[in-house]
Amino acid sequence: MADLKAKFDNAIKKEKKLKDDESRATRQLGVAGKLLSGLSAESERWVVKLKDLEEDEYNLPGNMLLGACLMAYLGPFIITYRDEMMRHWAKELIDCKIPCMAASDFSLERILSDPLQIREWQMHGLPADKLSTDNAIIIANCHRWPLIIDPQNQANTWIKKQYEQNNLQVIKLS
Repeated sequence: MADLKAKFDNAIKKEKKLKDDESRATRQLGVAGKLLSGLSAESERWVVKLKDLEEDEYNLPGNMLLGACLMAYLGPFIITYRDEMMRHWAKELIDCKIPCMAASDFSLERILSDPLQIREWQMHGLPADKLSTDNAIIIANCHRWPLIIDPQNQANTWIKKQYEQNNLQVIKLS
């Protein structure tokens, strides 16, 4: 009788262990399923990113030329004139068989900046519009400080916050 009771107790322990193992395996299977679905969505994003990178590589010569032209010549102008000139220059590049993005897709932010840097600038007060972002990229990539006409005081605030750790001194001319 004692022998049968010991076998019964062992069988009960074995059953409990198997149920615990089954429960753990079910949880792991659920987590693995979530991970796989997340990775498959990430895979789709990677395919799109790879396509964008291949397109950027092909269009690199024209895009760099457009970016240089925008930075060198279009800084003082309003966004509508900048866009008009970019369309004109992109058409000229295409006519000369120099690969470049279509002017409607061209973005100085895409070719000459880092999204983390732009996010930091926006945290320091840079407005999130395309003109402000392009202007900040021009400022960050030029060797001299440009003349900034700033009636709303947005650029002044951004520059003060951006460079306060460098002990920036603001001088007002009277």
